[in-house]
Amino acid sequence: MTAFKSHHRRSLGVLITSSLMIFNSGADAVEDKWDFFFRHSDSKPMSSIFYDVTVESRLPLAGKPFSWRVEIKMKHARSDGLSSQEEFEVLNKLEDQIEAEGLKYGLSYVGRITGDGVRDLRFLGPPPSAETSPKIVEVARRLGYQVQVMTNFDPDARSYTEYLLPNSDEKDEIENQKVIAQLQQNGDKLIAARPVDHWLYFPSEAARNNFERAATSQNFRIVDKQRVTTAENSFSIHLQRTAVPTWNNMNHETALLRKMASAYQGNYDGWETSVEK
Repeated sequence: MTAFKSHHRRSLGVLITSSLMIFNSGADAVEDKWDFFFRHSDSKPMSSIFYDVTVESRLPLAGKPFSWRVEIKMKHARSDGLSSQEEFEVLNKLEDQIEAEGLKYGLSYVGRITGDGVRDLRFLGPPPSAETSPKIVEVARRLGYQVQVMTNFDPDARSYTEYLLPNSDEKDEIENQKVIAQLQQNGDKLIAARPVDHWLYFPSEAARNNFERAATSQNFRIVDKQRVTTAENSFSIHLQRTAVPTWNNMNHETALLRKMASAYQGNYDGWETSVEK
């Protein structure tokens, strides 16, 4: 049986994991550079976020204390404000050309936000010069687009950390999608219900016991409990519940367990399931 898991579960007994670190029979870890997720808000239209994962560990970028934004008004946005297939190729071409032009002036492309009919490209770079913005505007004009270039002194790179980085639930959604993509690549139609295993860690036995009562009230079955003496949150619990592992279902499951765990100072550490054809 092939099993797929999300996140960084501490006991690696599976064949493939779909977090940023990819393990396969003890092979070297490979780190993705870019990730993608959807952001939902009660006050704003849904947006899609595409960001460079590696930037966070390299901040601050030397000599790049300014945030740069290039705002592109889409011509054929979908009714929900996201980009359409009709405009896909030209937007990608425009993005590539703006990135290449910005690189000439020291701009590092760190991600984009697409929503409400706008594609917002984000860069970190040096202070504005008289030449940079007009060159970027000219690149867009050649492809028939008007853009607005905005700069702001941003020594803490908040344009990246506050607007592009995912929160805990969004990180779960990213990892969930990766696992589900692996299931589909292996022939799973995501129709059959099957056991889905979850792992969580707590700072004390009492906290774990309180969580256990909450979890069983939500029809999770307790598979195992252990003490991992080398970890800060050393009291682990392994849960299982039957589910169809669609993206929406797993987003609901992981958000529920993360919220329940946080109420008892615990950490949610991922899920695992098998391929069902």
